[in-house]
Amino acid sequence: MLNSIIVLFNMKREEIESFQTSRTSDEVIISIKLYRQFKNCVDCESSNVTIHGYKIRVINHSALDNIKCTIHYNARRFKCKDCKKTFFEDNSFVSDRQRISKYTVIKVLRELKIPNYTFANVAKNTGLSKTAVINIFDQYVEYSRRSLPEYLCIDEVYYSRHAREKYNCVLYDFRKNEIVDIIE
Repeated sequence: MLNSIIVLFNMKREEIESFQTSRTSDEVIISIKLYRQFKNCVDCESSNVTIHGYKIRVINHSALDNIKCTIHYNARRFKCKDCKKTFFEDNSFVSDRQRISKYTVIKVLRELKIPNYTFANVAKNTGLSKTAVINIFDQYVEYSRRSLPEYLCIDEVYYSRHAREKYNCVLYDFRKNEIVDIIE
């Protein structure tokens, strides 16, 4: 199991100080602690740094299909004796101030490339909320919006009595005689 986790997190065996897995009926929990990496202060580059304490960071990880996977990462917090700045140690599976693993972010972005997948589909597949998936999309995907035409016509059209929304909003370019967008 440890070898699988090392490959999954792109780590080396000598980086891991302690490692445990446990399983409930609906979740796999991976508890991990890394060996201390000697590091300078992120602010002033001083080497006068001490361990300020530990914090368990709970991280959503979607490496396993059909079962929730959570990492309980025992993260060291350092304090610089010169500038008094505190900061966490670096690791390979989660970015600073994040609660979603790097692997999960990549999985979300890959699934969003599939043309018929919605934010809700991806949220269900990764164990995240729809809002979290939208936030990942907004953070990592840049897209340019089309500019609005000089004259924009707006009208509603009856769509279907069987649809959730019976009417749709139509945005129409008056000069080019073409539809700009249809909004539910």
